[in-house]
This record gives sequence, structure tokens and C-alpha cells, in this order.
Amino acid sequence: MKRSIPHPSYRNRQGFTLLELIVALTIFTMIGTALVGIFVSGVQFYSQEQSQLDNQQNLTTLSVFIENDLRQSTAMSLSEGCLNLTTVNGTVVYCHSSTDKTLSRNSQVIASGIASITFTINLNRLTLNLVTIADQRGITNTLTQDYILREGSY
Repeated sequence: MKRSIPHPSYRNRQGFTLLELIVALTIFTMIGTALVGIFVSGVQFYSQEQSQLDNQQNLTTLSVFIENDLRQSTAMSLSEGCLNLTTVNGTVVYCHSSTDKTLSRNSQVIASGIASITFTINLNRLTLNLVTIADQRGITNTLTQDYILREGSY
């Protein structure tokens, strides 16, 4: 019986064939593409959530400013869409700029991204209706708040 003896160059073969390299590169490319896709999705989600968080932070900041000023107020009135509060320290004026989408307190911007704000006074009750601009997902936030002043004439 004749036995075939393998050629010595096949026994201690070093390196990879072209087919092995192509298969390995294809697998690494698919894994890399999946990882990049996951990373991009994560970045987009973070950006969208940050945009929503900014809108909500603006609402919280405005609510705190207005509430603090109303606690010190003895009178309130509306003038040209602006809210005027008379306090022991003077007058505080809140005005909305529809072009800049900002709300200012005594001519100093305290919040941006405000699409609209409506102040309504009925006796000693102030109703605030505020809408933010749409975030990256197209979601707007609305704040409707009623404040009641205990004393003073309105």
C-alpha cells in the first residue's frame, strides 16, 4: 500500500489565506457597523432628552421666579401683555418676546425657548399659561399655574 506523505510546506504553514482574511474583515465590519449604529442611537437619544430637559428646566426656573415675586407682591396688573407686580422693593415686570422666544424679568432674560405666555388676572387670582418651543422630537411643554394673592386691591 502506498502512503502519501504531505509536502513539508503544508505542515508548518504560516499566515492566512485570502479567503480567511476576507471572512474576518467581513465579520469585523459587521460588528463595527452594529457598534457605530448603537453609539449614534445613544447620542441622538441623549441629545433629545437633553432638549426636553432644557425645556422643563426653563419652566421650573420661571415658576420659581414668578412665585417668589408674587409672595412679595401687594398689587398686580397687565400692561401691553406684560405682567407688572408691585412689591415692597419696587415694581417687577415680566415680558415675553415673541421674536426671541424669551421671557424677561425687569428687562433681563431669565428663560429662553418660550413660544408663548399668557397672563390673566381675575380679582386676586393670576393665571399663567406658558408654552415652550418644540424640542428635537417636536414635543412642547405647557405650564398652567394659578396664583392667588391674599391681600391688596387688584
